[in-house]
Amino acid sequence: MSRIPGPPHGFGVPPWERARPASSAPPPEARVVEVLVDVPAFSTFTADERAWAARLIEAGFTALAKRHHPDRGGTTTAMQALNAVVAKLRAALEIAE
Repeated sequence: MSRIPGPPHGFGVPPWERARPASSAPPPEARVVEVLVDVPAFSTFTADERAWAARLIEAGFTALAKRHHPDRGGTTTAMQALNAVVAKLRAALEIAE
């Protein structure tokens, strides 16, 4: 009779409960990376750049609103913060709401 091997090590154990190898590096979520970007003022944008920026703002708002709206499991605080930021971006680009 042949023996059937068991499941691989860690099978059925949630990832957060598995043993982790010792490491001196901090976990990825604890690392801070500073990125410096030279962002031009919105007033220097061409009409085409303003149109693309408006589309990006609306697409980003829509995606984030779907995730953070209170009716879909998000919080009122998160949605209010998102609305405040998108209002500032729209005002900076002079986009009608």
